[in-house]
Amino acid sequence: MKQAPSKNQRSVPSFGMIPVCLVQAFVAAAAETAILELLIAYGVEEVISAGCCGTLEEIAENTFLTPFKALRDEGTSYHYQEATRFVEMNRHALKAIEQALSYHQMY
Repeated sequence: MKQAPSKNQRSVPSFGMIPVCLVQAFVAAAAETAILELLIAYGVEEVISAGCCGTLEEIAENTFLTPFKALRDEGTSYHYQEATRFVEMNRHALKAIEQALSYHQMY
């Protein structure tokens, strides 16, 4: 029989057999980087980050967009990857996100 978590214990949600950690996103790269480093220190191995943005094109409200690359500006990303003008998204992660959005009819 499973025991209910005590006050000092937290239950960990999972996706199948994979434990999942959900974290409120912060605004600004420095704050996001601090949280990311903390998560990595606690053992998080893979991260999917979601955000919001505006567009220069007319698209339906609440449309999900999956970026495939980003234009880099000054900031923390230059401390973690080789300096390039663009950073491309991991193709495996991109495919998994697109499949999940498609499965839930959100893409």
